[in-house]
Amino acid sequence: MKYLFLIGFLICLNPVSAQDHKGKIIFNSVLKGGEQIKFGKKSILFKEVISDSRCPKDVTCIWAGEAKVMLELFEDGKLVSEKSVVINTNIIDEIPLEFSVGGKIYCITGFKLFPYPSSASKEDEINYTLEMQVSEN
Repeated sequence: MKYLFLIGFLICLNPVSAQDHKGKIIFNSVLKGGEQIKFGKKSILFKEVISDSRCPKDVTCIWAGEAKVMLELFEDGKLVSEKSVVINTNIIDEIPLEFSVGGKIYCITGFKLFPYPSSASKEDEINYTLEMQVSEN
């Protein structure tokens, strides 16, 4: 019975370790809308906020909401791809963005969008910043 419990416990741990996307961290970055971060011949552009339906911090909501941002990935100054990223307030649900450039696989995690909305803020007046972590696998 002890062994059956131990095997069940180890099976439950396996999906957690399979979701670990840690590699060599290249950088942590905070970008304003329209800004680009370069690393070697590669770069990531924070193109825009597509939508922001996060629940304002001074309001009680049934659903926490989410924000969507558009990133553009470049290599040697040429657009490789555009990626839409959904940012939830629940970090546990975060799905890392993986992409391959020049035979290397990169992983972007830790997405946070600032400022967090309040009921007094107007969307057209917000100057967003995006926080993220890029690692190489």
